[in-house]
Amino acid sequence: VAAAVRVWNIDGQSFTMDELNDLGVARADGDLVEIIKGGKRFPPLYHLLLRAWLTVFGTDQSARWLSVVIGIVAVAAVWSLGRHVLGPKAGMWSAIVMVFSPFHIWYSQETRVYGLYFLLASLALLFFARAMDGNTWTDWISFAFAATCGMFTHYYFVVLVALTAAIVTWDRRDRRRLRRPLLAYASLLAVGVPWLLLLMTDLEAEWGASQGSGFGLSGFGYT
Repeated sequence: VAAAVRVWNIDGQSFTMDELNDLGVARADGDLVEIIKGGKRFPPLYHLLLRAWLTVFGTDQSARWLSVVIGIVAVAAVWSLGRHVLGPKAGMWSAIVMVFSPFHIWYSQETRVYGLYFLLASLALLFFARAMDGNTWTDWISFAFAATCGMFTHYYFVVLVALTAAIVTWDRRDRRRLRRPLLAYASLLAVGVPWLLLLMTDLEAEWGASQGSGFGLSGFGYT
């Protein structure tokens, strides 16, 4: 059902300017360094994935099908998260809500970063919940990997990472359990160095692009 509602009318609208911009980044001439080095408003992971997808399938129209695949997998991730946290019934209803969510359907049909952002957030939370319960190396490594991918997909992902770190800090269980999560977050701090450099590059590019426009009440409301 998730696949059916996301495929239906997938070409009903022409590409938006934002979609064309992301396609332009993914198809940029030159080597992958042009995508990785920043200045594109987002970290590079989605555009690298989109470039690989377009290399295989070729046409711009195929780009939306990448979002469809990501959206379907996200429904499964939400089902798994709900099932782990609250049981099979919660997992089922969480998945049903996601299947018919207009917002999620929209971003499962658009060639933008947000579908991948949501999928990685769901996976990171799933692995985090499992790691908090079982405290296994496998789950902490999986969480760190999903969180790293999320950070290099959208800059706001660091907020989710910070919230999970706060939960670990406030956890009242045996403090001897902290070794594995501390190593997981240490790895995230390590990858945070190149992430921060990318962020500074993108902020500089955005600041330069915004100098020609004023900022008043209307702009504040839009923001």
